[in-house]
Amino acid sequence: MPSVTLPRESIAGYGMAVAIIAMGVYFAGRTGVPESTMVMRMACFSAALLVTHASFVWGGARGFQARDAEGRICIAHVIRNSVMSALAFVMAIIIASPFMALAHSWAR
Repeated sequence: MPSVTLPRESIAGYGMAVAIIAMGVYFAGRTGVPESTMVMRMACFSAALLVTHASFVWGGARGFQARDAEGRICIAHVIRNSVMSALAFVMAIIIASPFMALAHSWAR
């Protein structure tokens, strides 16, 4: 069985996404009610961008580059990396849930 190596940039991106989601919950709890939804939306959007970037880096390292050798965009690889990004974002939210509960209790 071949060993699976992950690029450090991907691991750091997924970890930062989890941290940003937890910090978004903390700062949303600290702000007032009208601003809290905007803070959470910004945190989730930033985490989604980080996860997307990390997934495309990971896909590129595994041989699924968004551009082929001639410089054209490979739609199949972009779709594969996008689906991987969506699944990784859901997993980031699940992994961040204990940290979100802890941040929410600290914010109150």
